[in-house]
Amino acid sequence: MPASPNSRSNQHCADDAEVVAPLGTRSDFPICDTVTYLDNAFIGPVPKPVRDAAFHWYNKRSTEETDIYGMFDTIEIVRRQFAGMINASPDEIGFLYTTSEGENIICRALDLLPGQNIVTDDLAYPHVGVLGKKLEQEQQIDFRIVEHTRGAVTVESFAARVDSKTRLVVVPWISNISAHRHDIRGLAKLAHAAGAYLYVDAIQILGTEPIDVKAEDIDFLCAGTYKWLMAGWGIAPIYIRRELIDAIRPDRYGWQTALSAPSAAYNYTHRTSAAKFEYASPSFDQFMMLTTALSYLDGIGLDQIAHYSRYMTSYLRGALEALDFTVFTPKGDVSPSLTFWVGAGEKDVEAACRQANIRVGFASGHRMSETYGSNESACRVRISPAHYNLRSDLDALLNVVERLPRFAGYE
Repeated sequence: MPASPNSRSNQHCADDAEVVAPLGTRSDFPICDTVTYLDNAFIGPVPKPVRDAAFHWYNKRSTEETDIYGMFDTIEIVRRQFAGMINASPDEIGFLYTTSEGENIICRALDLLPGQNIVTDDLAYPHVGVLGKKLEQEQQIDFRIVEHTRGAVTVESFAARVDSKTRLVVVPWISNISAHRHDIRGLAKLAHAAGAYLYVDAIQILGTEPIDVKAEDIDFLCAGTYKWLMAGWGIAPIYIRRELIDAIRPDRYGWQTALSAPSAAYNYTHRTSAAKFEYASPSFDQFMMLTTALSYLDGIGLDQIAHYSRYMTSYLRGALEALDFTVFTPKGDVSPSLTFWVGAGEKDVEAACRQANIRVGFASGHRMSETYGSNESACRVRISPAHYNLRSDLDALLNVVERLPRFAGYE
């Protein structure tokens, strides 16, 4: 029998002194004083140092002359920081504005021909499906979607859809739908054997553990910074393997290119690094937040964050299974998030959580085409604890959901 709410809380109190919050970050997150926040895979709250960096930047802008050269220097600092975070070189890092731009730029630059194909799966973020279907209409390509089985997709399933006409394989490293962790190295090997490239959406993993784009053999990677990196909106670093930078053309140009003109004769020298995608005014304020956020995470240690994250999700899975809930996240997947099914509509489940002052993620569907659907009899709940969360935060959630109806999930 699962522990009662009181016994679970009492057990937690004894364990917390030894196990919980070992990274010492909880006091940096004022949100912990007002709500039990377990939805970092949706939007990550910013820690005090990032908040203070933003305030300092805006305060200086309101009281001092703006230092445009200093702001560009900060961008180069961030470029080096991000490159170091993923084991890339600074010249392989460019800055876009959103994650969705990445797929658009890469797909357009590939000059796709009728009959060629792009392969993804139905655990990808919905913008992949929107773009793929548009390319099917405009360029007569074949947009292939591999269907998951109980929240997971294997390399073998992709292999059945990848062939000599495949140009690009597109996957999220961690699915926002089932929290499935794709076999990136295996997919890279599969794509390259077919003469295709691998594009990875890394927004659900960056900031949760060390990653190595070279070891994984990734061709392209992009991610926004407002989730696990705990910064703001308006920046999406993109990694392009050095050997492919020349082959991927920017889809727009602007005044940053004009800075290279030695005279007024339109004699522009275009950048030859991944920075060539930076064409207009950057989100300077967001770069100030991001450099602080990256330093903050580096100070904690991504390996330490990963260790704690795995403890939290392992505890959560065990407790949910003991309560007879169907966990959607495949067993054995290492992910900072966990999803499970509840036999009630998301409005009812959200109301129960909000009454207990808990924030988690909800959705009705189990495929990218259904992410924003509505189902009054069942919903998918996503829990994504961060390094500042306590195990008591998970226990508070469990005390709510154990009173909710069960649902076996979709096949």
